[in-house]
Amino acid sequence: MRSLADLMRNFLQVGYVTDDIDAAASYLESTFGTIECVTHFRSSLGRAGPGAASGSFVVVDGVTADEWLIDVALVNAGATNLEIIRPLGGAVDLYRGAIRPGVPATLHHLGFRVDDFDAASEVVAASGLTWKQFGRSGDVRFGYLDATATLGHFIEVMELGPDGAGMFAQLEAASNAASGGANLPVPVAGMGVGRTASADAQWWKMEGVIAVSAVAEPHKLKGVTPSFPSDVPPERIPEKYRLGRGFIPKSRYLDPEFQALELDKLFTRTWLMVCREEEISRVGSYVEYELGAYSIVVIRDAPDSVRAYYNSCRHRGTRLVEGCGRVGTFICPFHGWRWNLDGSIKLILDQEEFDPVATDNWSLVSVRCDTWGGFVFINMDPTAEPLLDYLSPVPEFFAPFQFENMRVTWWKSLRVPCNWKTALDGFLESYHAIGTHPQLMRADKHNLNLATLREIDNRIWSPTTTYERHAHYSAVGRKKDVFRDSVKTPEARGTDNVTDPRVSFAKAVQYIYDDMKGLENPLSHRAAEELKTAEIPEDGNVYGKFRELYRDLSIKEGLDWRDITSEQWAAAGTAWNVFPNLILLPNQGSSFGYRARPVLGDPDSCTFEIFALEQVATADYDKRSDVERQHFDDFNEADLGDVFMQDMRNTKNVTVGMHSPGYDGHRLSEAQEMTIYNHHRVADRYIFRED
Repeated sequence: MRSLADLMRNFLQVGYVTDDIDAAASYLESTFGTIECVTHFRSSLGRAGPGAASGSFVVVDGVTADEWLIDVALVNAGATNLEIIRPLGGAVDLYRGAIRPGVPATLHHLGFRVDDFDAASEVVAASGLTWKQFGRSGDVRFGYLDATATLGHFIEVMELGPDGAGMFAQLEAASNAASGGANLPVPVAGMGVGRTASADAQWWKMEGVIAVSAVAEPHKLKGVTPSFPSDVPPERIPEKYRLGRGFIPKSRYLDPEFQALELDKLFTRTWLMVCREEEISRVGSYVEYELGAYSIVVIRDAPDSVRAYYNSCRHRGTRLVEGCGRVGTFICPFHGWRWNLDGSIKLILDQEEFDPVATDNWSLVSVRCDTWGGFVFINMDPTAEPLLDYLSPVPEFFAPFQFENMRVTWWKSLRVPCNWKTALDGFLESYHAIGTHPQLMRADKHNLNLATLREIDNRIWSPTTTYERHAHYSAVGRKKDVFRDSVKTPEARGTDNVTDPRVSFAKAVQYIYDDMKGLENPLSHRAAEELKTAEIPEDGNVYGKFRELYRDLSIKEGLDWRDITSEQWAAAGTAWNVFPNLILLPNQGSSFGYRARPVLGDPDSCTFEIFALEQVATADYDKRSDVERQHFDDFNEADLGDVFMQDMRNTKNVTVGMHSPGYDGHRLSEAQEMTIYNHHRVADRYIFRED
């Protein structure tokens, strides 16, 4: 970039200010024909300076603001973003001073995108100018130039990170979907009539021509119904299964035909977690994986090799092994044929009586198999992409948590009276927590009564993030206290009505282990107990003290303790849907995993599994770990604790309600339940794509 004109070659946004955001949005919708504003949030950047850990700040007239609070609503007209800002408090005179009384929306700025904000700042300085306001919100860097004396408005320059680019791209997609892909007028009040936002538009000049350009394709989306360029066009999907904005028709859960499509086209083409490596630590150890009518066996055929086969005799199709166990060779229980662990044929009784064919034709049929994080995966599609490519970005975000050094402590399999997706849905969002698990925040953990209105006001907010294939949610704190760009932090734990912050934090940690028998572990439980009477540093950092106690206990027990940064905690989120049927919770030292599988011929029933993982000492990495999986046809007999039982009881109620003629499908929160929607969106690629 060499001149101011270079800062303004990628037009992105028209900004308005108002004292009534709803009236301004209605004005744009009625006057210019934009769709309803699809993103609305509150932004507070004045609580931290440029050096703060969060990275978000704002500087106004050269001074870092102590308070800076605005309401923001966003919508798009084609490729052009429309921003409505309502100033609320603090150093926001740049917006407040531009509001014209009696006008629903006053033009405030034109926004342009740059690739490098630091380079843009150098151009501004070289031109003898200064930013009237600059800062960072999440991964968006921005600065305002005051052009009100010559142009009547400000110029905003923005550098977008992946989150920001994703948000703007999704707003554009929503606008294009609503207009059938047609260009919409760009509402530029006070600058003449609206003009078309096309790729070759040349309607505004400042030291050169400014071209309108689209925003870069995102890799993840927040706060909106997700869509990505490779999605299946809606017209290819039967109407009874077609998704809408935040809407999932119930037929995708109840229709036997749809479940048959899932078993035939979805599960046969995706990577599926079968077991943990410690379950097959010895040569000859195997685990059978049943899915619908399919049976696949995973076996360790050599100390450094794991293979998978269709669990079927090549003679008459008999299943070779069941459940879990250990064998020296595969022996058919019907006629006694035998195979080596590498799948090659070992014995055919009276072989001379059969049509002479190549020996390889009698070998067991292989299934693709690979490992990550201590898990063993299979894929029935021989042309599928490699496992790590398929899982991305999950391995990158999970790396600090050492899942490969964890071992299963218990594994329970349950027959649950609901569709397999319903079972997963209850663990794909935390929006239900205040309604289903009100005791989580209470001092009296035995009080399972419904939440009071006061408790509801203190509910936790858990926004979702969706990727091309996988998705996660992040429990970031009490909704009334957080903002759109708030992130997950392990510090955000506590217990209501407990005045001692040490005890408040400790009770929250200990209840999870006492009731759920996982996600926390004996070491974190002991650390929480010590925390109750520990001396807290002058800064009052209770979590910092807990982390210190937990670290010291872990190191003393021989664990490989690694310091996980706040950025790594934030990026990892709270719980991930590893598409299609696995959920994993990134956590230090211990974790939970959930898996759901359909029951053949019964959409209202599934097998749901819960397993707990704990990190082991480095000296025990190669130690044999015996895992006994338990199955319960009645989940009431599984000794699950209050939290899991509350989730399980929901499943029957959801199934009954979905069968009602008065219910047509799920209507989901675009902020907190898009993990559920994303699962269906991705599934359509496997079920309905023509290739």
